[in-house]
Amino acid sequence: LAPFLAEAALAALLSLAVGLPRFAEQQRARTWRPHRFAPVAGRTLLIVGVGHVGGALAERASALGLHVIGVRPDGAPHPAVASMHRPAELVDLLPQADVVSLHVRLGPETVGLLGEEEIARMRRGALLLNSSRGPVLDEVALLAALRDGRLGGAWLDVFDREPLPADSPLWTAPNLLITPHCADQVDDFPRRFAARFC
Repeated sequence: LAPFLAEAALAALLSLAVGLPRFAEQQRARTWRPHRFAPVAGRTLLIVGVGHVGGALAERASALGLHVIGVRPDGAPHPAVASMHRPAELVDLLPQADVVSLHVRLGPETVGLLGEEEIARMRRGALLLNSSRGPVLDEVALLAALRDGRLGGAWLDVFDREPLPADSPLWTAPNLLITPHCADQVDDFPRRFAARFC
C-alpha cells in the first residue's frame, strides 16, 4: 500500500503548493482571481519516517525536482534522499523544510512529535502533511498556525478522533485539506488486501 499512500501525499503536496484549495473556494463563489504560485522543483521536502511509504514518496518527489531530506531511527541512507538524519536532529531540520511530511508509526516516542514548539520552528509558509497517525501531530497547534498564516497549508488524512466530529474547528481551518483516513484506499483495495492476506 506504500505506493498509494505516497501518491496521495504527493497529490496533497502539489494541490497545496499550487493553491488549488483557494481556487476551489473561488469557484464556489464564482470569483475570477488569478494567483501566482512557487514551483515545487528546488524546494526542500523533509520526510519524517523514511520507511516503505516515506521512501516511495521520496522517489516520487525527487523525480519532480524536490530536494529530499529524511529522518529515520537508524539514520540509514536511502537512494532518493539527499541526506538522512536521526530523530534527535528533527528540531534542527524543521527550519530547513518547505514541506514536512509525517510517516511514522504511533508509539510513545512519536505521540506529540510535532507540537507547538516544533511547528513554531517550521519555515513561515511551509506545508505540513500527515497521513501517519493523528496523535503524532498537535491539532490545536496546527490550527493556530494555519489561522495566523504561519503555515501555508496542511493536509490531514488522520485525526485524534475519527470520524472527525462535525463540530471540529478543523473543518473550517484555512488552507487545510481533509481526507477521511482513506489515503491508501485505491479502487481494488479489497482484492489487494485479500491477496496479501492469503
